[in-house]
Amino acid sequence: MKKILKNKKGTTLVELLVAMLLFVIVTTSASTIMFPMLKLQIGANEYAEYNTLLDTVANYIISEFSGAVPDGTPIAAGSNYLGFFKGTGTAELTVVPVAGSNSGGILHRNGRPVLHEDYYKMKTVGFFCRDVSSVYAGTAFELTVFVYDRKGSEVINRVYAVRPLALNQYIEDF
Repeated sequence: MKKILKNKKGTTLVELLVAMLLFVIVTTSASTIMFPMLKLQIGANEYAEYNTLLDTVANYIISEFSGAVPDGTPIAAGSNYLGFFKGTGTAELTVVPVAGSNSGGILHRNGRPVLHEDYYKMKTVGFFCRDVSSVYAGTAFELTVFVYDRKGSEVINRVYAVRPLALNQYIEDF
């Protein structure tokens, strides 16, 4: 029994404190490097979400334009509203405001949402269309799509040149 009590192998309090101090120093230095990188990553992911929403909404509107027949030219009727003929019926694209949002809304086609509300993830969209037929030969439109953040500030926008597919063979340099 005396042998076990005389065995002095083990960790002293000083060694434990030194190890804890080294652990704190390493952890602190690692966190000072990691937190700014994490913040940049979150910002990049958010920007990618804005781009995805912008591209999805713009591609939907452009596909509606592209399907328009030549004699049913789109009608630009101000900001966030667009009505145009497609085939024999009329398709109407609008942006319906969201409660609690300062700007933009959710894209609707003939009064029904194009994308589920969850897809927007607290972001809203808006668009503006103008006729640029005088600039280009034939029917052509300039579509500007906006994405707004939770506070209603514009985050990103993009301008697209659009024309009905039926007219592609007649427009040379668009």
